[in-house]
Amino acid sequence: MHPDDTPPDDALRAAVAHHQAGRLGEAEAAYTDILRHDPLHADALHLKGVVCAQTGRGAEAVGLIARAVVRNPASAAYRANLDKAMRAAGSPQAVAAGWRG
Repeated sequence: MHPDDTPPDDALRAAVAHHQAGRLGEAEAAYTDILRHDPLHADALHLKGVVCAQTGRGAEAVGLIARAVVRNPASAAYRANLDKAMRAAGSPQAVAAGWRG
């Protein structure tokens, strides 16, 4: 999605621009690329999880957003989106699968 030498902040800004424009596939690919380089990048974990929630993959969303919350437990946005994803996942099994992610 972006050259390996793209600064992480620029890569995240580009991913968010795709996301905000509704280009969810491009946004997810960009978040995935960021996570390939930094698997603990809290914003990329969170936002990729939001894309998953927006595309009906609740358990995957829960897993990703939960990992972001672990990295940054003070983030109200992460916690709010985790709650939404857990509710959208609907079943305790889906939520549990996401947490194990």
